[in-house]
Amino acid sequence: MTTLPPLDAQRFFDWFCNGLNRANVLKWLESVETIYRWQEHYSRTVEKIAAETNTLLVDVRGAFLEHGRLKRFLCKDGAHPNTEGQKIITGAFLEFIDDAKIKGTILI
Repeated sequence: MTTLPPLDAQRFFDWFCNGLNRANVLKWLESVETIYRWQEHYSRTVEKIAAETNTLLVDVRGAFLEHGRLKRFLCKDGAHPNTEGQKIITGAFLEFIDDAKIKGTILI
């Protein structure tokens, strides 16, 4: 399993609301940051399920957060990793594999 890369809530909101009445969307959403909180909650739920089921987990979210300045790793929609973001994901998987080798975890 993997955690989700974080998103940029404002950029995602701006992209999603293109052509929509933003005030009406905010009435339902309450805050732009609600987008980030729900996405973060989903990612933490993945972590919890992995722990409860003893399932291997690649912490993609943590890898992004370690780099800081998130905007430079995301596409214009604020949600999908760009080429540089994909490199972070690759790095997270390579680190996971290296750690598994050191710990002697069998990867199938």
